[in-house]
Amino acid sequence: MWPFKKAKSAKPFEILSDHAVLNFYNGADEYYRVPETYENVPVTEIAANAFKDAKHVKGVFMGKNIQKIGKKAFAGCSGDLRLVLNEQAERAEGALTGVKSVYFENESGLTLVSYAGHETEIILEDECFSIPVTGVGEKVFYMFAYLKSIRLPAKLKEIGRAAFAGCSDLTTIDFPASLEVIASEAFVKSGLTSVTFPENVKTVGDHAFAGCRALEKAAFKGKNTFLAPGAFAKCGLTCISLPENLTELQSETLRENKRLTHVQIPKSVEAVWEYALADTGLTAAELPETTEVIAEGAFANAQDLESVCLGSSIREIGQSAFSFCPKLKTLRLTEGKFKIENALLIDAENRRIIACLTPLSPGKIVVPDGITEISDSAFAGNDKIEVLILPKSVKRIGAWAMRDMKNLKTLEIQSDALALGDSPLFGTHPENLICTDEIAEMFAEMDA
Repeated sequence: MWPFKKAKSAKPFEILSDHAVLNFYNGADEYYRVPETYENVPVTEIAANAFKDAKHVKGVFMGKNIQKIGKKAFAGCSGDLRLVLNEQAERAEGALTGVKSVYFENESGLTLVSYAGHETEIILEDECFSIPVTGVGEKVFYMFAYLKSIRLPAKLKEIGRAAFAGCSDLTTIDFPASLEVIASEAFVKSGLTSVTFPENVKTVGDHAFAGCRALEKAAFKGKNTFLAPGAFAKCGLTCISLPENLTELQSETLRENKRLTHVQIPKSVEAVWEYALADTGLTAAELPETTEVIAEGAFANAQDLESVCLGSSIREIGQSAFSFCPKLKTLRLTEGKFKIENALLIDAENRRIIACLTPLSPGKIVVPDGITEISDSAFAGNDKIEVLILPKSVKRIGAWAMRDMKNLKTLEIQSDALALGDSPLFGTHPENLICTDEIAEMFAEMDA
C-alpha cells in the first residue's frame, strides 16, 4: 500500500502514477462532491489537512472511489460539518477531527454512523446531498446521558444496535412512519416513558428496550411486528398492546415488568417461550386456543398470579412454568395430556408433576401413585402445604422442587431409591423427614 499523501503541493489535485490525490480544497462551495476522476485518473485519496480551516464548508461527499483519508484532513472546519464517505476507506489518526456527522451509503440512502455534537435537543437532517437518511447506526448516541429530545429523519428505516442505549434523559421519541427495524439494545436503559410503533415496524430486536425502568406504555399500530427475546425485559410497563398477529412470545419478552398486571395475549400466539412473562405483576392470564407450548419458567415468580386459562391445543408445559406463583389457585384446561388432580398440574403422558396450585387453607398434598417425577421447582414457594407425601413410584425429584416451603412440617418419600436434582429442599426444613436412610443421607450431603 502506498503511504498517505501530505498536502505540500501547490495544486489542489496531484496525479501519482495510477491515482490522484486531493491535496487541498480551495473552492467556495458549502457542499462539495469530491470528483471520481481528475484528468481521467481516479481520485482515491484525501491528503492530510486537505480541508484545514475551510470553515465555510458544511458538507463533503466522498464516493466509493476514496480509499484513504489523511491525518487531520478536516481540522478547523465548521462545527457543523457532515461527511459522506466510503465505509471501507482507510483513515489516518485524527482524520475525522472537526467532523460533526459521518454517513455511510446503504442500499436505500445514508446511515448516520457518527455524531460529535453535544446538544441536549437534536434535529437530525432528513437528507444529505439530496440523499435520504434512512439509518442511524450502531452506538451513534450511546450513553448521550444529556440528550433530552431528538427528531429522527423523516424517511428513517432502521435504528442500529445500541444507537440510543443509556440515553437516560431521553423521555420521549416519535418514530417516523417509514421505520422498519429497531435493532438489539437500541434503547436499553434509556429514559423513555412511552413508545408507539408505526405500522411498518417489522422487528423490535432483542433487549431493544430492556432496562427502561420509566417505560410505562407501549403500543403497536402494525399487526405483524416481530418481538425478539427480552425486547421489553425489566421495564416499568403498566400497559402494552401487543401486535395483533404475533405468533410467539419470545424468551423474556416481558420479564420483570412488576407493574404489569394485565396483558391481552393475541389470538395468534402459538408459544410462550422461556420466562416470557416471568417476574411480572400479572394477576390472571388467558392463553388462546392457538397456544401449543408453554416453555420453562414462562410464568415463574409471578407473585400475584391467581388464575390461568389454557387453550385446548396445549401439547407442552415446561419445567418451572408456574414456579414461585404463591397465589395461583385456579388453572383451567381441557384434560388430555395434562390434567389437574389434588391441586396438582400433572403431565399424564410423562407421569410428572409440573406445579402445585395453592390450597385455600394449609393442608396435606398426596401425590398420586404412578407419578415418576417431580419437576424442577414444582412445589417451590408454596407455603400452604404442611404435609407432602410422595408415592413409591417417584424416581426423580428435580432441582429446587420443594424450595422455600416455609410451613412444610412433614415430608414422606415412599421410594426406596431416587435421583435428585440440585438442592431440591433448598430453604425448606421439614420437622419430619420420612424416607430411607440412603435418601436422607443424600439430602444431608446437599445441605452440607
